[in-house]
Amino acid sequence: MALKNLPPPPPISQALDTRQWRDWFYSVFSGVNGNNNNLGTMALQNADNVNITGGSITNVTLSGITISGSEEYQTATQGQTVFTLSTFTYRVGAKSIYVYVNGSKQVNTLNYTETNPTTITFASGLNAGDIVEFTKI
Repeated sequence: MALKNLPPPPPISQALDTRQWRDWFYSVFSGVNGNNNNLGTMALQNADNVNITGGSITNVTLSGITISGSEEYQTATQGQTVFTLSTFTYRVGAKSIYVYVNGSKQVNTLNYTETNPTTITFASGLNAGDIVEFTKI
């Protein structure tokens, strides 16, 4: 069906229930997609309970924060100060990495230094079992 043959939306001035808008959307979707009004599983899910399986999401911007999808977790040994990343590199001095120990954000130059694009060196040794998270931003 050509786009010029699509039905017009319901009048805005008219008090409408959601069924009228849904029916209009289905008719438009069917005309464009020719898919018998099958909008797929995402469109039919409860907006407060969406379950996405498979695939990946990268480079998403949320409230000015870009999540690149590059993160790595390591478990410290007693007194360990040097951690070498194995899944990504970062730009030294460019504020391109977040470092957390047991969920607590660490501060560059205070708690650790960016030794090179794959190495973080802590100012003092960590405890055995501490979980260190590295997130590339």
